[in-house]
Amino acid sequence: MDTRTLRVLEFPKILELLAAEASTTLGAAACRSLRPRSDPGWIERRLEETSEARALMASLGTPPFGGLTDVRELLERSRKGGGLGEGELLAVAEAAAALTRLHDYYRQGQGTAPRLWALAQRLGDY
Repeated sequence: MDTRTLRVLEFPKILELLAAEASTTLGAAACRSLRPRSDPGWIERRLEETSEARALMASLGTPPFGGLTDVRELLERSRKGGGLGEGELLAVAEAAAALTRLHDYYRQGQGTAPRLWALAQRLGDY
């Protein structure tokens, strides 16, 4: 779809409504970056992931997104040899702990949500 069609359909407003429902700033940014897709395989995979997420939430409750913040800039600065202050180090530690909780949640639900577990394995073990 072209930009004009998306604007007429108020697609940006829809994305903002979706972003407002996200649990994290990273999730909100991902929502805002969505674009319409027409690939049936891609659409089917997303629908399957959505079904898994609903089933997982029904059995385990809401994923533990608390404490998950965007520390990519801090990690990049550190990777380049830059120093981090105590507050910044604490932010990185809290984000790592949040990733651990999230990874454990998906590990616990791997039987219910194998596709989501496969995605969560990218989080690694912290």
